[in-house]
Amino acid sequence: DIGRQYAKVSGDYNPIHLSDSSAKLFGFPKAIAHGLWIKGRSLAALEDHLPASNVEISVAFQKPVRLPSGVTLSASAAGSHGQFKVEGAEGIVHVLGSWRPASE
Repeated sequence: DIGRQYAKVSGDYNPIHLSDSSAKLFGFPKAIAHGLWIKGRSLAALEDHLPASNVEISVAFQKPVRLPSGVTLSASAAGSHGQFKVEGAEGIVHVLGSWRPASE
């Protein structure tokens, strides 16, 4: 139900995120998770890894996360700079991300 829950909060009711049947109309075999939800959930899980302020986050979306599915978040050590990755089954990379001090 992640797609519908995120739509309620974000206002983004893109059919590819809401149900399998609506996603199929747009060429997806199943509904997919919203990229910004994945980014936000990843950052929430990395709260203790990230600086408290003045941080820039970059992400590159690689492959959609089909719903439902399990993924694994991995990250470099906590610090002012770092990288993270969201992977699914069979090593499929869904998201690559990084953090660094924000430019002033």
